[in-house]
Amino acid sequence: MDGQATFLKEEKPPKVGCYTCKNFAELKTPRHIKDEIYIYGYCFKKNGVWEGIDQKGYAVYLPEGTCKEHKK
Repeated sequence: MDGQATFLKEEKPPKVGCYTCKNFAELKTPRHIKDEIYIYGYCFKKNGVWEGIDQKGYAVYLPEGTCKEHKK
């Protein structure tokens, strides 16, 4: 090497699972609940149909997976 430092840009891993679903709302920073439990976002599905303002989200603890209601 010629004495110059080379910095590699850290790239985020590709989004998979819930991150690719239209029903998923990702939190900017995961919310710490206790110990090693975090909420990464909320899923706003109800039989695959959006219910408007009254729709309640389900907390997503493992965003790498998918459910049967997953929609890209």
